[in-house]
Amino acid sequence: MRKALTYILTLMLMGCSSSSEEPKSPQEEQQPMLSLYVYAPEHPMMTRGNIGETTASEQESKVTRLQIWVFEHSDGKFVAYYEPTSTDNLNGVKGGDVYQVPVSRDFATRRPRVDVYVLANVTEANTGKVYNKNTPLEDLKAAPLDDSHFGASPLTIEVPSDGLPMSGVLLNQPITGETPVLRIGTDYSEMATVRLVRMVSKMHFVFGALAGSNVTITGVSIDANQLASVEYMFLDGPYTGRNSHIWSYVEAPVTLRSSGSPLSVNTVADPLEYIFVDGVEDAQTYEERINKAVSEKTLSSIGPFYLHESDKQLTGTINYKVNGNDMDPVQFVMAEEGDFTRNHTWLVYAYYGDAVLQFNLVNVNSWTDKEVRNHDVYNW
Repeated sequence: MRKALTYILTLMLMGCSSSSEEPKSPQEEQQPMLSLYVYAPEHPMMTRGNIGETTASEQESKVTRLQIWVFEHSDGKFVAYYEPTSTDNLNGVKGGDVYQVPVSRDFATRRPRVDVYVLANVTEANTGKVYNKNTPLEDLKAAPLDDSHFGASPLTIEVPSDGLPMSGVLLNQPITGETPVLRIGTDYSEMATVRLVRMVSKMHFVFGALAGSNVTITGVSIDANQLASVEYMFLDGPYTGRNSHIWSYVEAPVTLRSSGSPLSVNTVADPLEYIFVDGVEDAQTYEERINKAVSEKTLSSIGPFYLHESDKQLTGTINYKVNGNDMDPVQFVMAEEGDFTRNHTWLVYAYYGDAVLQFNLVNVNSWTDKEVRNHDVYNW
């Protein structure tokens, strides 16, 4: 009798225990996801001042690999890592895409503010570095682009097959939305955007000489302590179009063309024809005209070079000969500090006319991304 009573009580207790568990809602059962929008660098490049826009090449804008890290802002605690299998939408007409990153249920409940770090095209082949899910936040903050990649030696004159390295960062961002679909953004209708920025800048030299002249370029160099020797991959804040993050500078002049590889300058009827005049033509038309003249060998060219950034007012020297005789070197100077921070491009047109080499310097302010807007999440 006692055994039977014990068995019945056990069944009653089991039944009470089972009935006390409430079924989980479908939302609780689903994996929480954190959404954010990433913009790739677009083809337009904004010129300095009111000059206008020019067009970057497809290779200069292409994203071949994307890596996303999310950390809690208060203490740097790891939240999530995501590497999409496709970057097609970044390279397509949209130029951007929404990414959903899996996060823990604890994170979805607490919703702390976050920092987001994004790298594009960072591979061992084109940066010498490899980062992954296990990379701590401090290592990302200190990630360097060293001088052996896009630095003074060897010079980079073509876009690598893995693309130009890019980065983007968002700091101290709130989390909104309803579990399981959360998003990084300031309110319930908008999603924050990570803007990718090329880590390097571009410099191009073009030369012309008056018909009947015999001009040879025997050297082109950037002065010492101008270009970054090592720069940080990430900026320490949002991209403003003028900010940089430099570790150290190249202590010696950077040689872009040496006397051992002289360049014979092509001659034209009127070298002044290729000077840029603000207000007469826009930057896109001018660049196309210059590139056409170079491709047709009307003008001579050195570069373009993809180089580390600089926050300084760059200066440099061009050495040349006329009729085989060395002439006094001439110096070129950028208009302002910050004209060669990351994501900028600079065209130097040097022409020989009345017994002296002169310059027409066109500062292109940046390879500007598409206008970054907050996106209504219901459109995605």
